[in-house]
Amino acid sequence: MRIWPRAGRDGDPAVLAGDPEDELADLFGFLLLFARWQGVDLGAALDKKWGACLRPKEDTQI
Repeated sequence: MRIWPRAGRDGDPAVLAGDPEDELADLFGFLLLFARWQGVDLGAALDKKWGACLRPKEDTQI
C-alpha cells in the first residue's frame, strides 16, 4: 500500500519538474530525520568536515 502517488506514474508527469526549493527542503528534512535516527549531531559533523571551508576568511590586510 502506498501512502502517496508517485509522480509520473500515477499522476501528472510535470510533478517531476517541481519547485527546486520544495525538493531541496524535502531532501534536507529527510537528512535531518536520518541524522536524528542515527544519533548523529549533524551540526558537529558539518563543522568537522566543512567548517574550515564555510567560515569567513579573516581579513589579513594591514
